[in-house]
Amino acid sequence: MIRRYFIWQHRWVGLLMAGFLIVAGLTGTILAFDEEINERLIPERTHVPVRDKAQIDPLTLRERAQVTLPHARFNFVEMNTNPGDVVAFFPEPRMNPATGA
Repeated sequence: MIRRYFIWQHRWVGLLMAGFLIVAGLTGTILAFDEEINERLIPERTHVPVRDKAQIDPLTLRERAQVTLPHARFNFVEMNTNPGDVVAFFPEPRMNPATGA
């Protein structure tokens, strides 16, 4: 009687855990390929129409962004860009030495 109960409990707990692991695996896969999925679903977010003008150097773009946001620091610049790719900058706030903020 007790053995039958534990077998039943083991089966259903295992099935519930398997369901959880399947959901966790699928959502983890979606998160791992988030950038590629966004490129397919929302292409205007990562690509712009190519114009006849010359492409601006990414370091020049970083300098322009630095002028626009003087209290931010831009540590990462993507150098391998293709024509039509959007260049993204991720500013980090600088510490103000006077206030420490």
